[in-house]
Amino acid sequence: MKIALKSLLSGLMALILAIQPVMAAELNNSSTGKWSETDASNTSPSPDGWPGGTYFNQVEPIGRSTMGAIKRFWDRINCTQTSTGSANAYVYTPTNSSYPTALVSGETYCFIASFANTGAATINVNSLGAKNIYYPGASGLTALTGGEIEIGQPVLIIYDGTQFDMISAAANGGPSIQAALALYAKLASPTFTGTPSLPTGTTGVTQSLNTSNTTLATTAFSNPGSLISGSGYFELPSGIIFQWGTSSANGSGQISVTFPLTFPNSVYSATITPWSNATSRAAVISSINTGGFSGNQYNTNTTAGVSGTVGWMAIGN
Repeated sequence: MKIALKSLLSGLMALILAIQPVMAAELNNSSTGKWSETDASNTSPSPDGWPGGTYFNQVEPIGRSTMGAIKRFWDRINCTQTSTGSANAYVYTPTNSSYPTALVSGETYCFIASFANTGAATINVNSLGAKNIYYPGASGLTALTGGEIEIGQPVLIIYDGTQFDMISAAANGGPSIQAALALYAKLASPTFTGTPSLPTGTTGVTQSLNTSNTTLATTAFSNPGSLISGSGYFELPSGIIFQWGTSSANGSGQISVTFPLTFPNSVYSATITPWSNATSRAAVISSINTGGFSGNQYNTNTTAGVSGTVGWMAIGN
């Protein structure tokens, strides 16, 4: 009797040790995902739960199954996979292609794009069927039109039960930005007519050079000017004026220059240089004012005045 009972107990123990749970744990809400947010509700048979009286030989498989489900979830949302397929027809194949077994609304996937899209695009996750990729636009979710996905771009998508919605930023700004650019790019600059009038209680001023305040101007703005020629000038916005030109010394070496533009305030600097036989000639300015200057050219060997062309430059404001 004792021997028979011992044999029966040994057989039962061997049967218990031989029981192994089926590995099918998933975190989602699919038919294979039975995990609950309520701790006490996770009592499904292993590996989807920890039922009361769980045999000790099931603890390790449940733990491993839990780790696998968490790792698959982590990989899906962290762009660990690079898509395959082709442009406009992306394919997402997870490392463990046994999962997922179904597309579940609300589930997120992230992938590195291997192709740039040139128009409407689809993605096929784990051979579960190609689904459209949509992007939010001004009038709601719309199909891609091209340029939203570039090669090497991380793309984050969510399955909404019908298609995948792209929630990461589009490479080209998305349909709403493209539509706005297309609209405003066609607009011509406005044409203003009539005479501006001042608001009641304000005073108009003449907006002159170097003025940077926000007072409303009632007269034309005074723009810097220029005269580009052999003898000319150039006026900077700061008010500095550069002038240049050539002149001829008479037989006595006398030079008289009138500036193309009278300096409004003062002359900072002026130079004069002989242009012919320069190695034996020199020129000096004897008097200068805002309208021009006088000078002389002479032979450096004899100090006698000589004729010839000279070049000059003056700076002032």
